[in-house]
Amino acid sequence: MKWWTGLLDVLFPRCCPMCDTLLEENEEICPACMEQLPRTEQATLRGNSTEELFSDIKRFERGGCFMFFDKASPVQQMLHQMKYSETPGIGYQLAKEAAYDFMTADFFDGIDVIIPVPLHKRRLRERGFNQSEWIAKGLSDVTGIPMDTSHVLRVVNNFCCLSPRGDVQKAYTARR
Repeated sequence: MKWWTGLLDVLFPRCCPMCDTLLEENEEICPACMEQLPRTEQATLRGNSTEELFSDIKRFERGGCFMFFDKASPVQQMLHQMKYSETPGIGYQLAKEAAYDFMTADFFDGIDVIIPVPLHKRRLRERGFNQSEWIAKGLSDVTGIPMDTSHVLRVVNNFCCLSPRGDVQKAYTARR
């Protein structure tokens, strides 16, 4: 650990984004809040509401949502902090927790690669990180399924010029 990192931790201690408890090293969310996340348990349910949402998409095989989201909830605060306060480690820790839950139901069986949704290079420069990549890394680290960031490229920076469904595929291209 660098000396200035230790100094920063003393001056600005890292706290849980949900309850403000002081965090231990390598924690982004305290264990108590991690245990109390509003989990959906969809990993064990085939035909769950997430799968129903995407059932009209060809070649869609399975889906699941790790936790419920309510506006103005501690979960919303945590996700907002991850996205706008440059703390992508929150996504990484949540993804690891989700992977453990979903692995108990063999959810990842038959999956060969994890591909995070890429950001346009302009948006990546603005934000400084791709939250999808951090989430994919957490899933990959727990499951052992490799993550691939090299074969899908974002070519449209903003979806505002695309129609609500279908045209989203025009925002990405595959690289060989």
